Amino acid sequence: METGKPKVIVSIVDGGIDLTHPDLVDNLYVNEEEKNGTPGVDDDQNGYIDDIHGYNFIKDDATIYPDKESHGTHVAGTVAARTGNGIGVSGIAGGNGTPGSGVRIMSCQIFGAEKENGDSPAAIVYGANNGAVISQNSWGYPYKAQITAIPKVIQDAVDYFIKYAGCDDDGNQLPESPMKGGVVIFAAGTGNPFFTTDTAGTLRAIEIGADAIIKATKVMGIYDKDPQKFKDAKLLSKVTYDQALHDNIRVMDDTAIALAKDNALPIIVCNMFKSGNLYKIVEGGDLSSCSIVKN
Repeated sequence: METGKPKVIVSIVDGGIDLTHPDLVDNLYVNEEEKNGTPGVDDDQNGYIDDIHGYNFIKDDATIYPDKESHGTHVAGTVAARTGNGIGVSGIAGGNGTPGSGVRIMSCQIFGAEKENGDSPAAIVYGANNGAVISQNSWGYPYKAQITAIPKVIQDAVDYFIKYAGCDDDGNQLPESPMKGGVVIFAAGTGNPFFTTDTAGTLRAIEIGADAIIKATKVMGIYDKDPQKFKDAKLLSKVTYDQALHDNIRVMDDTAIALAKDNALPIIVCNMFKSGNLYKIVEGGDLSSCSIVKN
């Protein structure tokens, strides 16, 4: 089981993280050049002054503070709260209890007090340019805003992170980086009345231009019949959209499948409890342990 490595930096594009929180302080990203440099000077010449633990994209300075709901701190804790320290909770990548283990969290603040919003595209790009290989974004738009497609400036920032995180100016993997290119995670409410979570999730995947939507479940993939009821059920490596709809294969609800078909969005079905499954799919496109719905 992977518990997080310190070379993996996760940029938390959200409210500011509480940098004094006892369950997070040991897993904070640290820009050593700025920490040991001269206050008020851009010591590492990255265009941001004194960005020791990240940057505040509301105030355009390095003063990071918790948002009014402490949402950024909550998200950071879900990712990397220290494991085995007897405090609070344990994050999914908070280490194995030994000193120095766990991922490092970088605060890219875009929310603060009421109606305080920052430059989210710049925050996403900042993470890519400063060592992060995962960009965590637990936010979205309210339904009443009627934003039905990701704004281009944010899409461009997401594309930039995916392509250039962990790379040098020439696009080559940096020697200290755990991977070439990055992963952008959006976790937010679907916010669509009368839509199931399957359909709303598919809609969001289409809006952000995702390569596929992953349906993580408790079985290996799609079977010709219920594997929990029939021991002779056979795993199907590939099913077409039309087959899934005609044969009433309940991968997702019919509206979600039809929406995916109309937009040529593959549906990958995998076992969320099998160690390494999601990593293999995201990192290398290994679909040997799952099923896919596409034409």
